[in-house]
Amino acid sequence: MPQGGEDAGRDPATGACALARLDLAAEARLSRYHFARAFRNTTGIPPYRYLMDCRVDRVRELLSLEEIPLADIAARTGFADQSHMSNVFRRATGESPLAYRRRARGTAVD
Repeated sequence: MPQGGEDAGRDPATGACALARLDLAAEARLSRYHFARAFRNTTGIPPYRYLMDCRVDRVRELLSLEEIPLADIAARTGFADQSHMSNVFRRATGESPLAYRRRARGTAVD
């Protein structure tokens, strides 16, 4: 992930990854295909994967620090809904958002 401080690439109002709001290919004045290829050649991962990694990182932060409903976390981080967030999060981390929250906050499972 690019460096630049903990808030780099984040929307200051919501903390969500600001990349979701930009058409980066248009900003770079490249076709989407050429942009995706150049991005992957430079970073080693495709733009969509970078965006999902950015979102999952923010979900981890919110799960660890605050008692926010999962649906609200999904909305804040740019996922279509809680189910989409949970599926992406599970693929990235190997556990559900709720299991991660319990482990990160040291909460026992009832």
